[in-house]
Amino acid sequence: MSSGNSLVDALAWSAGGDVPRPTLDDVDTTAFAHALHAHRLDARFLHRVRVESVRVPPDLVSALTDRLAGIRAAMDRRAALATVLDEATAGRDRSRSMVPLKGFTLLALTGEERAVRHSGDLDVVVADPAGFVTSADRFGLVPKGPREILDEYARLVAPEHGMVEVHSYYPVPRWRTRTTPEDCDPRAHPGQWVHHETLGEHRILHGDLVDHLVEGTGMPGAPRVLRPEAAVVVQACHLYGDYIRAVLPVPLGTVRLDEIAAVADMCALPGFDVAVFAELVTRFGAEDVVSFVRALSVDLLGRDPVPPGCSLPAPSDRFFPVDLWWDGVEGFLVDPGWRPAELVVRTREHEEVLAAIGGSTVAVPRSSEPTRISVGAGTSTDLDRSVFRPGRTGPFDVVGELSADDGALSVVLSTPAAADGHMTALSLNFGDHRFEFFHTAATGELRFDDYSLTSPADTEPVGRSAERTGGRDVLRVRIPWRRLGGCPGPGRGMVLLAGIRRQRLGWAETDGAAILPLRLDVGPA
Repeated sequence: MSSGNSLVDALAWSAGGDVPRPTLDDVDTTAFAHALHAHRLDARFLHRVRVESVRVPPDLVSALTDRLAGIRAAMDRRAALATVLDEATAGRDRSRSMVPLKGFTLLALTGEERAVRHSGDLDVVVADPAGFVTSADRFGLVPKGPREILDEYARLVAPEHGMVEVHSYYPVPRWRTRTTPEDCDPRAHPGQWVHHETLGEHRILHGDLVDHLVEGTGMPGAPRVLRPEAAVVVQACHLYGDYIRAVLPVPLGTVRLDEIAAVADMCALPGFDVAVFAELVTRFGAEDVVSFVRALSVDLLGRDPVPPGCSLPAPSDRFFPVDLWWDGVEGFLVDPGWRPAELVVRTREHEEVLAAIGGSTVAVPRSSEPTRISVGAGTSTDLDRSVFRPGRTGPFDVVGELSADDGALSVVLSTPAAADGHMTALSLNFGDHRFEFFHTAATGELRFDDYSLTSPADTEPVGRSAERTGGRDVLRVRIPWRRLGGCPGPGRGMVLLAGIRRQRLGWAETDGAAILPLRLDVGPA
C-alpha cells in the first residue's frame, strides 16, 4: 500500500509498515532525521535498515546512532528513577506499586533495540497521589504548576530527572454510544450550530491496573510494567487523546507512528492473550479507542495489529471525531473527515480544515476602529457560522472586537458574567500557535497557558487582562505578530478557532460555550 506521499511512506516503512521500501540515496538527511524524531522512529528505522540491508546515507546513520545513544541513556535513567520511586512509595506492598505508563514499557517487555524511543517524561498512576508527591520530594522532585487538573494530579520536576507526571486515574474517551456521524457532521449543521454532542469517559484507576504489572525482563533495573494486553489499552487512549485535541493538525506527528507500531509489537508478543485483551477493553469501555488505533494501523501500516481469534470486531467505519476545544468534561465533537496521512505529515492548509468545519471570514483592518463580532446577541454583528452551547444558569452570548496594528493582533471577547464558583475561559487556536486564558472573577486570577509549537524568547510577551464590567466578563489579549509566525501577507488569511466558555471551577460542567471558526483577513499596513 502507498499513501501517495513519499515522506509518509518512508516514515510508515520505518515504523514497520507494509509499504514499498523507500529510496533514500538522495534524501535530505536533516529533514528526514527531524521527521523520524517527531515520530520517535530512530531505533525502528535503524533496525529495519540493518535487517533488510537498505542503503542509507552514512551521515544519516551516524546522526541517528549518536542521537539514539542519548535516548537510550535517558530511558535507563528514567527506568532507574521509576524503580527508586516505586520502592520509596510502595515498599514491599505490591498492591500499592506505582504503575508506569507507556515510555519504556515495550523495551522492558522485549529488550528489543527497536523499542528504544525518545520520551520527555515519566507518566505514572499511583494509589496515593498526595503521598507519592511527598515521598518524591526527597529525590529532588518538586511540584510545578497547579495540581489536580483532571487526571493529572501533579507534575514533578528536577534538573537531573526531567518531569514525572502523576496521574490519579487514566481517562478512556468514549463517543459511539453517545452520538452518531450525522450528529457530528458540520455539513448537517450550517449557520449557528447549537451543539449537544459531548465526549464520554471511563476512568481507569490504580486498582484496575496494579494487578496487571509484570516483571520487565528485557530491561534490567526497570520496575514492573503493564502486561501487553493492558498496555495496548493505555496506548490506544493516549493516541486518541493526542488526536482529538488537534483539530488543526501539527506539521509532523499529530499521531506518532511509533505508538501505532508499539501496539502492533505488543499484540504480536507470543504470550499476548486475546481473551484477556477483549475482557479489559470491555471492562474499561475502550472499544472506541481500540477501534481507532486498529484503523490507524490498517490505513497507515497496512495491517490490523489485533491477532486473529479476538472477539472484538474490526472497525467497520472511520467515525473518529475531533474536539474543537477540549474543556475537560464535555468537548465539542465534530467530524471534519478522515485523512490519516495528514496525521503523519501535514500537507493541507488550515483553511481546508476550516472549510470542512465551516467558518466566517472577518476583515481586520489595521486601524483604530476594530471589527465587531458577536454570537447569539441577535445583532447585525452576529457571525454567519458558530458552534454554540447555551448557558445552564442564565443567558449566554459572545460579543467581541478584533483589531490589528504593525506589531500585534488584538482580540477582545466577553460573555455575561459567570456565576459564583465559575470561571471564564478563552482559547485562541491558530494551529501551530495556541493560547488559553482562565479568569476567575472572585479572586482576580488570570491564568495563561501557551501551547505553541514555537515561541520566540526575544519578543514581547502576550498581553492579557480581564475584568468584570457592566455585568459581563471581558478578556483582552494582544498577541505580537512574531508570536504567530508573522503577520499574514496580502491575500493570505489567518485561521483562528476562537473559543470562550463559562465553566464551574474544578473542571466541572460548562455553563455556556461558543466556538468561532474564523478566517481573518488582515488589512495592509
